[in-house]
Amino acid sequence: MFQNMMWIALLTMTPFIELRGGIPYGILILNMPVWTVVLTAVVTNILIGVAAYFFIDRLIWLLRFLPPVERFYHRTVERMQKKITPFMEKYCCLGLALFIGIPLPMSGVFSGAIIGKLLGMRFRNFLISVIIGVCMAAIIVTSLTLTGQSLASIFIKPVI
Repeated sequence: MFQNMMWIALLTMTPFIELRGGIPYGILILNMPVWTVVLTAVVTNILIGVAAYFFIDRLIWLLRFLPPVERFYHRTVERMQKKITPFMEKYCCLGLALFIGIPLPMSGVFSGAIIGKLLGMRFRNFLISVIIGVCMAAIIVTSLTLTGQSLASIFIKPVI
């Protein structure tokens, strides 16, 4: 059981796969209980989102020592942050939560961490967005996985 949970956690930690791959793998391939799979994937995804938020901060800090990156950062990112600050104060949590929560390619906690950091989002708001978005994604992916599994059992007869 613990080994299977580790496989789900490792798959969930993979950028751009995240819980969109971990939940179906745990339910369909490993045949684990749904609540165990979902809980493992959700906790792992939230923790990896927090780690990515702080890692991206350090990466940006290191890259800003390069003159072209510093010019780009100053010219583009800082101006964008100033323009978008009023909008971010009102709608940041909801917008980022939707971006993280809708399980599409290139969305998820890694992309959300980059967006949150570049937009100058406070950690508290980012954490709220990640928790809401990850729970939303888990509900959607689990529902689709269980629906697909049920439909498959209706249309595909077992070989005896």
